Amino acid sequence: MNNETKFTPKDLDEELVKAKMLERMRDVIETAISKGFSAREALEIMTREIHLIRDEVLLHNKKAHNNIVCRELGVDDSAVIPQRQYLCALMRGSRH
Repeated sequence: MNNETKFTPKDLDEELVKAKMLERMRDVIETAISKGFSAREALEIMTREIHLIRDEVLLHNKKAHNNIVCRELGVDDSAVIPQRQYLCALMRGSRH
C-alpha cells in the first residue's frame, strides 16, 4: 500500500467556515428579502447548501474510515472485508 491515498477525517463545522456559510446565509436572506421569497424558501435554500457540504464531509469521512481499516488490516481498498472485521479494525485504527 505504498501508493495509498491518505484521508484525514473532516469536521462539518470547519468545512462550513471554509465555505463561508454564514456569509452565504446572509446573501440568501438579502436575496430572499429583495426578491420576495418566503422565509421557508430562504430556509430551504440554506438547508440545501448546508446539506451539500455535509454530504461531501460524510463521503470524505467514509473514505477516511475505509483507509484506516485497510491500513489496519494491511490490505488495499479492493479487499472484501466482513462488517464485523471492518468495525473491529476501525475501532483499533481510530485509537492510533
